[in-house]
Amino acid sequence: MRTLHFPLQLQKNIRIRLYISGYKQLKKLKMSKIFSVLILFIAVSFSSSAQSTPDVVLSTFNSKFPKAESVRWEKENDIEWEAEFKVKGQKMSANFSLDGKWKETEAVISKEKLPAGALKNISDSYPGYEIKKVETVDTPIFNGYEVKISNGAKTKKLVFDKNGKNLSN
Repeated sequence: MRTLHFPLQLQKNIRIRLYISGYKQLKKLKMSKIFSVLILFIAVSFSSSAQSTPDVVLSTFNSKFPKAESVRWEKENDIEWEAEFKVKGQKMSANFSLDGKWKETEAVISKEKLPAGALKNISDSYPGYEIKKVETVDTPIFNGYEVKISNGAKTKKLVFDKNGKNLSN
């Protein structure tokens, strides 16, 4: 068998190329493993939240909102589930306890639907603030409005009763 002898500079170049090639392959392998684990985690997260909404919660929701469309469920915290959905094009959300009791419904509305007292309170008490979002809030013991206002630098959340009285103060 014949041994080939390469000049010293060529031997260094070959070693460097082999090292770089091996490093790139190792880097690709690590990235593909990380990507695979990430995809698996996302898939498990989505499937577990969608499949684990308790039947009693689904039943209460379906009876309270029979015309709901585009329903998306999420576990709000350890004791509540939240559904985000639309009814006749209106964006809404509803919260339910783990045993299926309805806790709250919020619906996005235009600022023109706020009571006159609420609009006057905002313009008088918060000069320079602009209404960013208005929602109706319904619970078993409260019906009113939640209003998000901002002056660019600060954002505030205000709560009004159904007659427009500010309850935030």
